[in-house]
Amino acid sequence: MNIFFLTLVIFVIVYLSLNWFAKTSSKKISKSIRSITIILAAILAFVMVYAEDLYFLCHLF
Repeated sequence: MNIFFLTLVIFVIVYLSLNWFAKTSSKKISKSIRSITIILAAILAFVMVYAEDLYFLCHLF
C-alpha cells in the first residue's frame, strides 16, 4: 500500500512540474533552475560540513 501512495505522489509531482514547465516562459524557467541550484548547493554544503563535524567527533570519543 505504501508503494501505491509513493507512486501517486511521484506522479503528481512530475505532472505538476511538467505542466508548469510547459506553461511558463524560458526566462522564468532558467531563473527558477538557477535559484534551485544555488539553494541545493548551499544545503549540500551545510550537510557535508555537519557530517564532517560528526565524523571527527565520533573518532574523538
